[in-house]
Amino acid sequence: MRTLLLCLLAAIVGCQSQNTSEVSVQDSLRQELNAIAEQNQELQRVNDSLRTAELLKGIKQRERETAVYPVESILGGWKVRMRCTESDCPNNTQAGDILHQVWNVDLVGGEHIITVMNAPQNTNSEYHGKFNGKDLLAYFSREGSDWGGGRAARVSLSLRMQSEDSLVGTRRVVNSQPCSIIYNVVAIRD
Repeated sequence: MRTLLLCLLAAIVGCQSQNTSEVSVQDSLRQELNAIAEQNQELQRVNDSLRTAELLKGIKQRERETAVYPVESILGGWKVRMRCTESDCPNNTQAGDILHQVWNVDLVGGEHIITVMNAPQNTNSEYHGKFNGKDLLAYFSREGSDWGGGRAARVSLSLRMQSEDSLVGTRRVVNSQPCSIIYNVVAIRD
């Protein structure tokens, strides 16, 4: 009987020991699961922050693209840099050539007039056009005797206001040879 009691006592101690190790394994697993859940929550917060930042960036970009500026905001002086991107006019401006100008924009009778001063030649040109709060479309034409070399030409501007201090777009010159020159235009408030 003593042997039976000893066996029974050993079995009880073994079961308690096994239960203790099972409880400790369960506690360990529970701690790991809690740590994983916390990591998942942190990853979700980071993901939400990134998504919010991306959405805000998109909203700001759309605001810049759709911003409407007062008609008067374009008035005044502008420093202009034009880089020729295309030209099929022989003995004339070639791709890569850069032209600097100073422009003054006025509003006369509902029409925007852009007076251009070419720095090297000190010659004036006037574009006539409209600014709709975002885009400026303007042009001028010259008869052959007014244009260097006796050629007639039509020059057009298509510019977009990027901010109150910058315009970007293109300038296209089509002359009577016939040939054309296209410039990328960047204008910064003077």
